[in-house]
Amino acid sequence: MRSSDQTDNDFQDLYENAPCGYLSLGADGRIIRVNTTLCNWLGRTPDALIGKRLRDLLNVAGSIFYETHFAPLLRMQGFFEEVALDLVMQDGTTMPVLANAAERRLEEVVLTRVTLFRAPQRRRYERELGEARRQLEERNAGLETKVTDAVELQALSERNAELREQFIAVLGHDLRNPLAGLSGGTKMLAQIHADPKSVRILRLMNESIARMGGLTENLMDFARGRLGGHGRSPSGFRSA
Repeated sequence: MRSSDQTDNDFQDLYENAPCGYLSLGADGRIIRVNTTLCNWLGRTPDALIGKRLRDLLNVAGSIFYETHFAPLLRMQGFFEEVALDLVMQDGTTMPVLANAAERRLEEVVLTRVTLFRAPQRRRYERELGEARRQLEERNAGLETKVTDAVELQALSERNAELREQFIAVLGHDLRNPLAGLSGGTKMLAQIHADPKSVRILRLMNESIARMGGLTENLMDFARGRLGGHGRSPSGFRSA
């Protein structure tokens, strides 16, 4: 059995080097803690991020949209889920992410915990799919008077279907892989830590992972329903 210090070190490592970004916001909305993974993504040090607001990490459009839509939603219901944002990295380029946030009350202080999942392929396929749909609509508008466009329309429709299936596949990959990594980490910890504190923490983590897994499956079903994919396929993910 490992000591309490070793257990704390394990959990600290799981937090710092998780396959997703973590940050905590104080009651004033400023960052008070950030994990190593997110710092590495952004190419910045923790000291450079502590004290900033989440909007300071976003591009101009994302910052405005966050302040006008998601910040009020967070204050009203205490959480938001699966929000697409673009983080600005040290070199000025942007990185697409999916953000989840939830408020937590610790004694008299309200903190906000935020998780960020990278989603570059998903966002790229979204743009390509949107462009394919736009082109399809333009072609369809002139179909009545341009019979010769029928062949091009068919090719575009096939490309649209291909992008749709690619998008759904990438969506499942981007959302399930981080959860599988977290689930595997808690499973390994559960095998070596049986003290009540560890069991309680692991149970809470597993409940969160299971909840995120359910949300992922619901989102996949929603995507299939809106985009016209096949029925639900086994995710291969099971919480520890």
